Amino acid sequence: MSAVRAADKRIYNRPIKFVSLAGGREIGRHSHYLSIGKLKILVDPGVQANGHARPIDVKDLHGLNFIFLTHAHLDHIGSLIDVMLVNPHTRVCATRATRALASIILKKSNLTRGRYSEEEIDRCINRIKTVHCEEEIHMGKGIYARFIDAGHILGSASIVICAPEGNIMITGDFATEDRGVLFPFRRPDMDLRALITEGSLVGLSMPSAARERDSFMSHLRGNINEDRNVVVAATPLGVFQEYAMLMPQLQQDGLLPSFPIFLNANLREAFKIYLRYYESLALAAKLPKESFAGFMVLEPLDKKVDVSKMSPFCLIAGPSNLKWEFPNGFVRQVIMQGGYLIADNRYTESLIYRRVSRRGKDRIKPEQIMRMCSSNHVTEPDLNSLIDEMRPHKTVFVHGMPRSLRRFARELSGVAMVSRIKEFINL
Repeated sequence: MSAVRAADKRIYNRPIKFVSLAGGREIGRHSHYLSIGKLKILVDPGVQANGHARPIDVKDLHGLNFIFLTHAHLDHIGSLIDVMLVNPHTRVCATRATRALASIILKKSNLTRGRYSEEEIDRCINRIKTVHCEEEIHMGKGIYARFIDAGHILGSASIVICAPEGNIMITGDFATEDRGVLFPFRRPDMDLRALITEGSLVGLSMPSAARERDSFMSHLRGNINEDRNVVVAATPLGVFQEYAMLMPQLQQDGLLPSFPIFLNANLREAFKIYLRYYESLALAAKLPKESFAGFMVLEPLDKKVDVSKMSPFCLIAGPSNLKWEFPNGFVRQVIMQGGYLIADNRYTESLIYRRVSRRGKDRIKPEQIMRMCSSNHVTEPDLNSLIDEMRPHKTVFVHGMPRSLRRFARELSGVAMVSRIKEFINL
């Protein structure tokens, strides 16, 4: 018995260290390393920003035991191929939707295009083991991991690592408010030795996600009822694209009039993945997948179509960043003929005027534009409540504005800190 207790003692006293490789003091760019004794874990091999996005330095990342992906945004997976190629036998885990989306996003990314062939990317993607939320991943030596819903984008998950020494949660990007399509973040019912959490919206005053969603639908309904076409400037995997998923249910319930929805070509692949993994959405319990048949038009419209001869419709057009060629072709035609534009409020009206008209304000009127908040991150009040409920022994903030995070950490009376890039933290 004494030999067993001695072995247990060695296991229970393993050192736990954490280091943020990217994203420790900025919004975006996410890559974190965690070691428990000799077990080496990398969460989200994202990209690092120094003027331009670039992969993280992988020369010291040999011998990893596990790589976990929280979701498929490029700032969380941009270095995945680099890391996997120097760790050919490492076990890589993600949800099914994250794996599918990662394949699309990495093949289109400037970080990988030209550096790796599609075949190389496919070989890496095929190595990813898919897991379901709440499924246990046994890591050896009494340690296991569990993915839980994060509510950020399709397939997003937070990761809880359970060890005899204590439980550690790495949130990735997450949202606690229910927007109606995804399952929101679900707080695990356990004590935490450490919480490593994003703080993207700390210091920012954000409206309620439910209120913004209802406002979006109200403006959409009002314009359709007045025979105006609506263009929604959306990013793939963004909140506005989630709203498109809600429209069939609202039409079925009589809360929206009947109108067709069209998707721009660059949103089509991501939307098909939403439908492929439809059963994993909170929405699936309310509306059968078959309800989308004949409602969503997955082929794009173009400038040859005569808008004046069409009944009112909604066009979900990407990208929403209002750069490069947005809006062009048919999108521009719809707006110039009196259509209504809904865009993210991070873009100023003056920028929208320049991008849409290109000839001055006289081509588009202020009442044709609505700017909305489309955040899918946790707000400061909700993060504060979460920490108060979970009472982790140590909280480490990453992925936010340094000054705001430092202020927030001070308010938590010494149980929280802000990570610096490549700073080893003893947990």
